[in-house]
Amino acid sequence: MRPTIAALCLLALLACQSTAWAEDGGSRLKSLLERAKKKTPATKQTQQTAPAAAQTPAGEIHETYNINAQYRGTVKKAFMDIGHCDVVFATKPSGEFTVKVSGSVTDPENESRRYELQIDADYRAQGNRIDLLTDRSKFNQEAERHRERVLKDIPFIYIAKFTPYPAVAKDNAWLLNSQEFNIRHARTDEGGGEMQVTITERGGMIGKIFLETGEAVPHTIKKFRVVGTNDVVLSFVSPKYSAPAK
Repeated sequence: MRPTIAALCLLALLACQSTAWAEDGGSRLKSLLERAKKKTPATKQTQQTAPAAAQTPAGEIHETYNINAQYRGTVKKAFMDIGHCDVVFATKPSGEFTVKVSGSVTDPENESRRYELQIDADYRAQGNRIDLLTDRSKFNQEAERHRERVLKDIPFIYIAKFTPYPAVAKDNAWLLNSQEFNIRHARTDEGGGEMQVTITERGGMIGKIFLETGEAVPHTIKKFRVVGTNDVVLSFVSPKYSAPAK
């Protein structure tokens, strides 16, 4: 067994004091040995109970959504189950997070037209500020027209899912890449009770997240809505809540 520093010091002390112990008949030797025995358990106990360095493991949550679409122009139209998407929320030990969305939509009025997107972006949230760190997202030609609006909504979906609900309904100002957005939490009785998180930019709604009322984090997303261009609204609905978006 490897000697401890305390044991080595004790041996050195014994060697230095050998002459003195011979003169006083070994009484001092007996006293020092007894003292050494009392110290040894304390040293071992300290070594055994020393806490290990804390580690925060990374985690991922995978979810699937059905896609509905609405046209909110002069003539309102609604289209159900026109596509699907997979979403991954990844939290890193450093506090950074990644959101991935892989989806495709077929135009219900022109089946030859498909919208495909692969969102893959890393962010950092500090207080009420979000910074885009890396964007590896890909949009096909049809989906490209909605790219800017979609990428504005994506990080706020993560924030809504992983942030505790405020005690009262209120507006909070957020910065995303130095642009100001407003986030409002409001508890409603809609759908048997839910928390609605509305995202606005310069007073106009660009997205909305519907969450279950449970207080535990991460919250359960019932659906989220992205307001695209040309009066098109896309709703991403959890299969558990397949009713048409209102």
